[in-house]
Amino acid sequence: MPDTLTEAQNRCFNFIVRYTAEHRRAPSVRDIAKALGYASTNAVAQTLDALEKKGYIRRAAGVRAIEILYRDEFSAFSTNGSAEPACAVPVMKLDMSRASLQLVPRGVLYLDRAQLGNGDFFISIADDDGMDKAGILKGDWVVLERRAVKESEKGILVGVADRDNFIVRRHYVANSRIQLIAANRSYSERLIKPSDTTVQVLGVVKMILRKFYLPS
Repeated sequence: MPDTLTEAQNRCFNFIVRYTAEHRRAPSVRDIAKALGYASTNAVAQTLDALEKKGYIRRAAGVRAIEILYRDEFSAFSTNGSAEPACAVPVMKLDMSRASLQLVPRGVLYLDRAQLGNGDFFISIADDDGMDKAGILKGDWVVLERRAVKESEKGILVGVADRDNFIVRRHYVANSRIQLIAANRSYSERLIKPSDTTVQVLGVVKMILRKFYLPS
């Protein structure tokens, strides 16, 4: 992680990132001065010197020769360069009204492919607070990768169909049985035998989405 930026340095760096994403080229010193209200290009040069020293950018000879070195999670949404930046992920609801578990589609959410990578993904909504101590709450949208869990992946977060509830738990294997552990101690541990059909691991947790309600 690079050194902390001052407010002015942060404004300048964020402008460089946005400008580069929009125009597919770096801004010139004059572009930065005009957009951010710098009194002179010398003041911009001093800010760029600080950004380079702190590891956020690298400069070379040329008017627009600014290379961005530091990228946060959000920068991937606009700069991944993928031909297919959006991935349609189905939102699925559990249905136990039939003889076996069914995942019924309820809609589609478009997510950034750079964040997901390649794989078979779907979304379901957490039905309990069993993982609240790990930051996953009832009502959170859980993005799952539909794949088998390796025995070496001890403690990995998985999405689980527990009868007609969708829950998230940590996954362990003990004596040929799957052990599902909640972060909240008021929720009991579950052991799944190979013959158990009421509990089913659906996939590995890839991402958590949450809606925030802000006071008006």
